[in-house]
Amino acid sequence: MTTAIVEESNRPLGHESPELVPCSSCGKKIAKSSKFCDGCGLPSPVRPDPPPSLSGPSFEKENADLQKQTRQVALFLHLSLLAGYIIPYAGFIVPIIIWQVKKTELPLIDEHGKNAVNWIISEIIYSVICFILTFVLIGAVLGVGLGIIGVVLPIIAAIKGYRGEAWKYPMAIPFFSR
Repeated sequence: MTTAIVEESNRPLGHESPELVPCSSCGKKIAKSSKFCDGCGLPSPVRPDPPPSLSGPSFEKENADLQKQTRQVALFLHLSLLAGYIIPYAGFIVPIIIWQVKKTELPLIDEHGKNAVNWIISEIIYSVICFILTFVLIGAVLGVGLGIIGVVLPIIAAIKGYRGEAWKYPMAIPFFSR
């Protein structure tokens, strides 16, 4: 009499079973790579491990360094608008240079640079309007207010930038969209 060996599953011989893990909802064993549970139909919370280059301590350290560098450059970019009070025209030129040099290396700087340049252009327009209005005597008062705002807003933007937020200057005309 001959005895046949029968496998319990319908898989052909030689095929290994996938790694099974319990479903977090119903407890049924499902393949680790499956997206949905066969028992309850809910999405599987088990996901394949991320590639080694996108996880682990080295990636986290690189990501933290990149975020720190982005925050520092954002701080300097916004504070460089104040350089014009020390060196003429530096407040217009330096932020644009920082933005153009760092925007490819640190992609989040692009948004900070656009916000700063929008404010620079808007401030120039508001200054011309204030100059024209000095002939009507109200321009001098508006000019003083614009000067105060021109110091306060870059400081606020620098603080927000160092916190990782891209802050849009109030009253800035959006010449460069985000």
